[in-house]
Amino acid sequence: MSTRALCCLLCRSMVSPTHAATSPHVDGTLSMHDALNSSPSHDHSHSQTDSLSADPRKYVSHACEACRSRRSKCDGKLPVCSTCQKRRTACTYSAVDRRRGKLKKHETDALVQQVETLQGILSALQISPEEDALELLKKIRRHESSLVDFWSASGRPSPVSETLADYRRSQERDTKPVDQHPHASTPQIYTPDNLPPLEMVRLGIAAYYNCCFTLFYLFQEQHIYELVRHMYQSEEPVDTATLCEVCALAAVGSQYDADHVPQPVMEAFYRTASVYMHDCVEAHYLRGMRMLLCLSIYSFMTKRSSARLSIASGIQIARWARLHRQVTSHDLHLWRRVYRTLVFMECWLASSLGYQFDLTEEELNFAQLEIAEPVPSLENAIQAQMSAVGILMANILRDVYRSSSAVFSIVKKHARILDDWRRSLPGYMQLSAILDSSSENLEEKHRRSLVLVHIMGYGAQILLQRRLLVAMAECKMNKRWTLDGSREEGAAVHQECVTAAVTCVQLLEFLSYTGNMLRRCWLCIGHAFSACSVLLFEAAQSLLHGLWTGVEDTLAHSQKCIHVLQDCSVADHVAKTMVDIVHPLHEELVTLSKTDSWQTRRSGIYDLLQNPHPEHSPDHATDHSTIDSQPVHPVAIPAMQKAIDVLGNPFAHPRRLNIDSFSPADPDVPSWWN
Repeated sequence: MSTRALCCLLCRSMVSPTHAATSPHVDGTLSMHDALNSSPSHDHSHSQTDSLSADPRKYVSHACEACRSRRSKCDGKLPVCSTCQKRRTACTYSAVDRRRGKLKKHETDALVQQVETLQGILSALQISPEEDALELLKKIRRHESSLVDFWSASGRPSPVSETLADYRRSQERDTKPVDQHPHASTPQIYTPDNLPPLEMVRLGIAAYYNCCFTLFYLFQEQHIYELVRHMYQSEEPVDTATLCEVCALAAVGSQYDADHVPQPVMEAFYRTASVYMHDCVEAHYLRGMRMLLCLSIYSFMTKRSSARLSIASGIQIARWARLHRQVTSHDLHLWRRVYRTLVFMECWLASSLGYQFDLTEEELNFAQLEIAEPVPSLENAIQAQMSAVGILMANILRDVYRSSSAVFSIVKKHARILDDWRRSLPGYMQLSAILDSSSENLEEKHRRSLVLVHIMGYGAQILLQRRLLVAMAECKMNKRWTLDGSREEGAAVHQECVTAAVTCVQLLEFLSYTGNMLRRCWLCIGHAFSACSVLLFEAAQSLLHGLWTGVEDTLAHSQKCIHVLQDCSVADHVAKTMVDIVHPLHEELVTLSKTDSWQTRRSGIYDLLQNPHPEHSPDHATDHSTIDSQPVHPVAIPAMQKAIDVLGNPFAHPRRLNIDSFSPADPDVPSWWN
């Protein structure tokens, strides 16, 4: 018996008149027998409303049809009103409620619970594997109550169906990526009778394993190539779930090989996987979870807002699968790797776009547990470190970017965690070993992936410290220190953040040999902009205080970041937006650094900004660092204010809002992508 047949059987029992007439228990609970196999308690000739009360009402609250037409007074008496009785005319009422009273609250709640229970059971029958659906139907026929008890306790009616519906609505808004030509034709959708070109499939899959398999686990290489052989060489018909999986992975990989895979083919891969994604969910929960993960990675590359809801849907399926223990022991480690990648994507997207991630502490801890493999692999070790950094960034976002002001203690806490993470890395993952050109211990793809892991690590440090840098700069411009740490501590944090930005630039420069491979990579784009923001801020602050030493080098490093963004802007509209922000500021700072004379006419407000307090104020009695004791050069104030605005808004939120301004479930959080 197929799953669809099981669903039809359950639906027939759900719409039985006896169920509609069954009254819920007083305590609001339902047994399996009550929910699915209620026996009739009234004659079928009676209406549903009659079954709720045996005593008819004597009066109703509205006029009869005859009194309505004559616009005369009606007392609402049943069965004939007094006016019609006197006139000896026919008296009829429309929509008469013959019960003594409406349903009580506990009765209404019980009915709602019954509907949710049946919806949940129907959803489980629709998307469970065949053997699980059969077992579920057997329990229903045996009148077992454990399933209903589970639904009542969980409070999560049909979560997979709900999240997939949300994802589908989001995808409908994302019918065409922003950087696609407005007059481009609708992408083709492949079918079992019209398979995608084999050569394009091979190129996409090969690019995935060459470029991002070491960072994002999706499929074992042997497994996916077996699916490809089945599609193109087997005489058996191709099922849509298999077609979905092959197209999804080819879509992800093709983004890293845009020179050989045309854009229309990439979109056709993606659209095909989107159309048949529900078939994967129906075939097996975790196959559906993996497909949503693939679609989210592709959406990352093309900056679709549906990326967030595809991740949320995948996480919901993962929760469901863990509760029902849908995986067998022999492949548990593979599904855990898929789940870990899913958690990383949620953390990474949240920390780069600035919204509250939707994961519990238990889920974060579970994703960080060591995954034991039958044969340990370097890819698994690298993916574990990538996931660890993503979770660190999400925790930084949660603690630092709230409505409260910047706090030194929080920055110190997360700085210690980052330092501990770097020290815990094995020797071959340390940055010095990775950049050692004479070392032959690492393949090129592993070395590239480890460089990206370290870029994320330094990006996490910038995310942690940049808000404090803005707060300190505003204190210095106002010459009023209001932070909870000392100036010396602030100077140390400032230097650490600038050093992290310079290191990011060097690592991005190390990856320049990859050419077009990483043009759409949000990791490179986001961290290049982040590092550039810090370096432009550093140059502006130095020029503001007349400290010329090192400004030229700082601007040179920021120019390298701009080159990365300009190269990516050829294929990515978000990178182009970022170039439009940082390039004019860079040019302005270069002009200021070459100015021969700083002597300009100063207005009264500039003099006040330069020295708003008397020389003998308590602030001036404090031991200052070098930069605090330097005079402010008014000509650099506009550039400094622009640099503060750029550094203080890492997520492109309007008016520098914080993550508390948006709910975790808000799919339309303003960000770089929209």
